[in-house]
Amino acid sequence: AKDPNTSTTAAEFLKKLKDAECNEDKTITLECEIIGTSKPNVEWFVSFFSRTKEIAQDAKYTITRDGDKCILVIDKATPDDLDEYSIKVRNKGGSRMCRCNLNVRSPPRFRLPPKYEDVLNYDKGEAIIIKVPYIDKNTTGRQPERVTLKRGNIYDYYDIVEEIGK
Repeated sequence: AKDPNTSTTAAEFLKKLKDAECNEDKTITLECEIIGTSKPNVEWFVSFFSRTKEIAQDAKYTITRDGDKCILVIDKATPDDLDEYSIKVRNKGGSRMCRCNLNVRSPPRFRLPPKYEDVLNYDKGEAIIIKVPYIDKNTTGRQPERVTLKRGNIYDYYDIVEEIGK
């Protein structure tokens, strides 16, 4: 005979994940609320293009569960964390999945080709043209207005006059 007090209800989301945004090097928390009896198992995933991997607790990710709340904390977010995150909840009654996108705001990064990594010499006041490919992982489509080059404790600031190609 089946005990009516131990019936199973499918896992469901009371509160779904929401898209989130944070600045680089900050901590971001993704949270949802679930119900279901028996208590649902929880798995977190991160997807980048067509690759999906399960998230394991480590120095970068903290996974906690507080009652019905499921929480993923991402420490020191970087542009590499700009991905789709999902949570899968499962029990004997079934499984459900919920997704959200994370955007990490950061200044554009410049990567100089090796031939430009050596010292450039120019006279004070001399106009120079430097073609620098840049990566804007924020996908804002905006070009940077100013470039800062740093060597040791010395900072040089340059205004960007013209963007040539994309």
